[in-house]
Amino acid sequence: AASLRSCERGIKRDLITCVTQFDCAMRHSQRISSLCEAAPAMPRCAGEAPWFRQICIRTWCRRRVCASPHPLIWGLETASKSQRVSTASTTSSKTSPSITQSRTQSGFCSELGELVGVAAPTHKIMAMPDGSTAFGSRWAGGALSPEGATPWWEKVKAGEIELSEIGRTLSRIYALDQFVRNLDRHAKNVLVHKQHLGHSVLAFDYSQAWTCFGFPLAAPPLPKCKTVEVQRQLSGIWATKYVDPFEVKSTCEEIRSIEEAFIIRIIASHPAIWLDEADRHAIIDWWGSDDMNRRLDEIIRGVENGDYL
Repeated sequence: AASLRSCERGIKRDLITCVTQFDCAMRHSQRISSLCEAAPAMPRCAGEAPWFRQICIRTWCRRRVCASPHPLIWGLETASKSQRVSTASTTSSKTSPSITQSRTQSGFCSELGELVGVAAPTHKIMAMPDGSTAFGSRWAGGALSPEGATPWWEKVKAGEIELSEIGRTLSRIYALDQFVRNLDRHAKNVLVHKQHLGHSVLAFDYSQAWTCFGFPLAAPPLPKCKTVEVQRQLSGIWATKYVDPFEVKSTCEEIRSIEEAFIIRIIASHPAIWLDEADRHAIIDWWGSDDMNRRLDEIIRGVENGDYL
């Protein structure tokens, strides 16, 4: 039995290596040239972290003098593998994620979220003019918290948005953040959109999640961080604990039911430079393991008894 398991792991590793190499070759032969032509000199926002660029439509139009005919505005996570985050004022160099990690986390978590009902802005892997690749999220117009406007969470407090409309998705986002260990979920990286009927919710920015601080992940619960603090602040503003244990359990069970083949496909769809071979194998071996299932069980139990809220 041990020999069979060892053989199975070897086959999985060979498979993901072959798929990744094939995907990388195809990606290089089919560059997203139209997007590069649309943004030959994408500007950086003042004060941005070098590993994350969120280009908003106001900044883009102002700098381009509204000359671009292209409606696609993208936030980018991009840079070469050797570059590191310069965040001396906020985190130590020992815990700063590399730019390559940032792209890996955003790509993996966004796609994992969509498998369990946590939608993200439209995203693609983009080829940059300098030959590097980037994770790009389309700027989602129509969000209810533009600069200078009343934030969406204040609209909920005022009764302009029914908490019952968005509470289910917010609970699922919190469950996913607990699973991927997202330490930086604040209210401004949740987008609330008015629809013909009700409102939709999108989650973005997983730059401090998943493999950011090493893999395997540290055991739950999350430490003191924005994700937990903002959840408590919103519960205080709305005078109710909005995280629904039923939705958290449902989300965790849906994560548990995702087959390993889907995880292999997500990883293989990213450029090979985004994740080294050892981490790829570690993630595949961990998926569906007792450690992963124990993590999900602890999240379910922690939210049900209130310890994780």
